[in-house]
Amino acid sequence: MSGKIQLCAMKIGLAVIVFLVLMPLLASGGELPIVLVDGLAAEDFKQREDSQSKLLEWAKKEKKSPAPAFHLLSKTSDEPEVRQRCYEILKSLSDQDYLRGGKGFLGITMLAGIVNLPGEEKHRNVVRIANIVKNGPAEKFGLKVGDAITSLDGEVFRNEDVLREFSGAIAAMKPLDEIVIGVKRAGGKVEDLKVILARHPGVNLNAFPRNLHLMDERARENHFEMWLKKLDAKG
Repeated sequence: MSGKIQLCAMKIGLAVIVFLVLMPLLASGGELPIVLVDGLAAEDFKQREDSQSKLLEWAKKEKKSPAPAFHLLSKTSDEPEVRQRCYEILKSLSDQDYLRGGKGFLGITMLAGIVNLPGEEKHRNVVRIANIVKNGPAEKFGLKVGDAITSLDGEVFRNEDVLREFSGAIAAMKPLDEIVIGVKRAGGKVEDLKVILARHPGVNLNAFPRNLHLMDERARENHFEMWLKKLDAKG
């Protein structure tokens, strides 16, 4: 019986500590769902995972960023796992912040080309995929080297300088924008592929066709580091 009483006391103590840590944030409007925060330290592993997932989902929808609250918990919680899970939530929120800036990125190098499509009298200007960046949007959503891009969001390419027209359209979009690309493969019909854009790394793709995913990872890490410094300064 004494063991159960001790366990109950520990749980009550943890709840009190969490409340005291969050009380200044609650007063300032930086509210966190207390039940889910408590779940980060639950005995059941699945409940801890579920609480972290739901907290992140909730945080991404909040108009006022709860990042300062997670940052505080990641530094002050007496539970190492709570600190680690809050840190992981912060990393995901930083990635979301990172993707809000910059230009759209498909992750290909291109060549201009022409194709003849059934039912069309004139040939159509297309963008041929010469190379695909590893782990980029093009690879993730099924584009392949040699594919001919025939349209973007239902619009065919009117300009003779098809590469400039296509790259300019992608650059004018934002990371996380969803686009529909018309694709013709050798011996096949035109099919539409949905692709979600990433953030352009800001370097020449022809010079770095293979390791851009590593550059993106570094850029995200640098962004996270600066993001945490800003939170430290506010705290």
